[in-house]
Amino acid sequence: MKKSSASFLGRGLFLCIALTGLFISCENFMEDSNFTSMLQSDIAYANSEVNEIRLECEEGAGTFSSSSVLYKKATDTFDVEFKKNTDWNFTGWHAYTKDSDGKLTELSSEYILMEDELQIKENIYSTSVTLIKSSKNLIIKAECFLTPSIVSHTP
Repeated sequence: MKKSSASFLGRGLFLCIALTGLFISCENFMEDSNFTSMLQSDIAYANSEVNEIRLECEEGAGTFSSSSVLYKKATDTFDVEFKKNTDWNFTGWHAYTKDSDGKLTELSSEYILMEDELQIKENIYSTSVTLIKSSKNLIIKAECFLTPSIVSHTP
């Protein structure tokens, strides 16, 4: 009987020491300022607003390699790829916001950053986009114009 009491007391004491060590190490773990700032950053990102971003171009100008509607949060970086049709000219990328009347207003680099504008292959263009600040009704537009051509000739 004494042996089981001593064994029980020994196990209890070991458990208390182990739990105390665990709590002390967790407390020190949480005091790490880098961990705390990373945790706060992750929480802020998780609670941030999801933005709907529409990819657009002139009708008939080409197609996007991904869906024409993307859902991103502020600080997200993603690539956009556009394949233009052969009779169109690609002039660049622009970001807009659309108001309730359908009017487009160009966004400044305060909201969205587009860089690394590349021509990957013939007729395929890409850019790296970083959403800096949330905004409603975001549009990324592949700006194109139809190549002038002679459609008929009368002598």
